[in-house]
Amino acid sequence: MDLKVRERAVQAVSDIFRAAGYTVNKADPPLSLSAFLGTDIILILCSDDPDEIELFSKQEYSVLIHETETNCIKLVITFSSSIEAPGCIVWYPDDFARYAGQAVLSGVLKRKLAIHSDNLSLETWYRTDEADISIQNDERRIAHLPIRVSLEDISTRADENSSITLLFVPYWFYRYRCKGKEVFQERTVVFDRSDEGACSAMTGRFIDIDAGAIVRRDIPSDATVITPAIRKEDAVLRITEYLLQALSEDIRIKNVKGETITYEEKLLSPSRESISLDVKGVYLPVWQIKGKRVREIDAFTGEYVAEPIDDGVEVF
Repeated sequence: MDLKVRERAVQAVSDIFRAAGYTVNKADPPLSLSAFLGTDIILILCSDDPDEIELFSKQEYSVLIHETETNCIKLVITFSSSIEAPGCIVWYPDDFARYAGQAVLSGVLKRKLAIHSDNLSLETWYRTDEADISIQNDERRIAHLPIRVSLEDISTRADENSSITLLFVPYWFYRYRCKGKEVFQERTVVFDRSDEGACSAMTGRFIDIDAGAIVRRDIPSDATVITPAIRKEDAVLRITEYLLQALSEDIRIKNVKGETITYEEKLLSPSRESISLDVKGVYLPVWQIKGKRVREIDAFTGEYVAEPIDDGVEVF
């Protein structure tokens, strides 16, 4: 990350946290910024330097707030997908782009950006070995997208005798990182990619998801939580196959022999071993209106659900 890129990145990160209501200050080198909001104290390093990031990840930082020592959250912004920073939250290009886009949208809509320590990183809810896609001991705290469309809003779309139910629909959220390359004659295809997405735990359909908005909170007591029809191990297989196809590239090589021109084509794909995949359960809230017909509305976006939920699914 050269100096000019770093300066622009620091400015963009400063804008992101200011849009979320943080007080942002420049920090002493090698740190880039510090951001404060209530008891959230975030130290930020924008860098692609492995040595600089390693030193930052090993160092512990704390501040005294009302005579109470509070540990600081460490955030690394890097454009190098190979960087690892144990003990830190890391924003790679996709994360950076997502939060920057949300900051711009918040400015357009004149709303405060919803960034806080609960959703600063996927690790706040994306941390257990098991799926977290079931409710045990009647606990109602699950990872889900928040409800932004209220019952009052939905009631205006329903008929007089309609019944309205809040459903939490299961999805398998995944994050992957792929490393490797394949060579075909003089062409080399590099598969160094990372991204995220979600696979429906009911139908297997793939969707994009606003991972930065996911929270772990109690859900309403009268909401219905739908049991996944697709198990985690089956979802992993589906996601892996989907990624292998999505990452593949069809290569065409032109060969000239005298006056004869031929083309040779080959599909280059990463190996399964080159894909590092992590999968967790997350729920999407959906308002279901039952009247003369069944309608379902995404409680996060307010849009009608394109793929209706089967009435026969098991709930608990």
